[in-house]
Amino acid sequence: MSKRGDRGNTYFVCWEQKAGGLRAWLRDRPSLAIEAEDRDEAEEELGMRVMEWNGDGEACFEWEIHADAATNEYVSLDYNDRVRTKNLGEELFENGVCGRCGCGTGRRNSVPALLERSPQYDIFRLERPFPKDIYPTRTCVSERFLELLSADEVSMLEPRAVVAPPRVRMRYYEICGKPVAQARALVGCPFLNQVHQSWQCTACGQHAFMQATPHKSGTIILSEQDLGSQSGEMFLYCKGGTRGPAPVFSLTRWKALQQAAGKRLKGLLSGPVVVVPEALCMKELDLPDYVV
Repeated sequence: MSKRGDRGNTYFVCWEQKAGGLRAWLRDRPSLAIEAEDRDEAEEELGMRVMEWNGDGEACFEWEIHADAATNEYVSLDYNDRVRTKNLGEELFENGVCGRCGCGTGRRNSVPALLERSPQYDIFRLERPFPKDIYPTRTCVSERFLELLSADEVSMLEPRAVVAPPRVRMRYYEICGKPVAQARALVGCPFLNQVHQSWQCTACGQHAFMQATPHKSGTIILSEQDLGSQSGEMFLYCKGGTRGPAPVFSLTRWKALQQAAGKRLKGLLSGPVVVVPEALCMKELDLPDYVV
């Protein structure tokens, strides 16, 4: 349970469908309950109620998975903590970094990431390797998270130890496995670029993008063709370039992880993933040039 004044905590939300909408409540505080027409409205109301309760104005919500979810929907492992590294970007990639956009070039080498501080949560991302990119990268997890997975799933992640500051007892690992799919852009949906969300570097070819789509903000789009038969209960995807892979889980597998994690893990968060036909995906990205 968070203390008053803490910010950015993760709250597990239980919910049930009702006529005209839904009822939702915090698992660890059932008395904090609301009714709303949909999840967006529910999260807004829950956020206000949480702020009134304990002062957390940056609350994150992880929703209970129900059995009637759509079969083309998955979730990706999300994060609510960014940890800077002591390493310079050029130390972490085989070909250093791009002089124009600052992204790593070449494959991730064997140099371990050196964390500047102890992570707050069991899932986090490294921030510094791409100093000019607004997106954190390189997903990391705690040994507690890995204990929830099967041996085959851990092997798929190819976890590599990162170096935490002295006196940090928990061990953490960077996910370095091979992704089977890359995030795609939807045909007919505009790219967002008000705060540098979408760009392509003409020097190294790496890119980033966000779109206004019919789906919930932040939804990852994957192609059925890219996945083929490789999906299963867990697989890795990548947002492109040298941004690191992140695991994607079926809703059934994620529900099992939610139940196994209980209150043991801090910051267990997911983001929506939708798998669509290849015909709905852009063949080429027409992105604005990276501006130094």
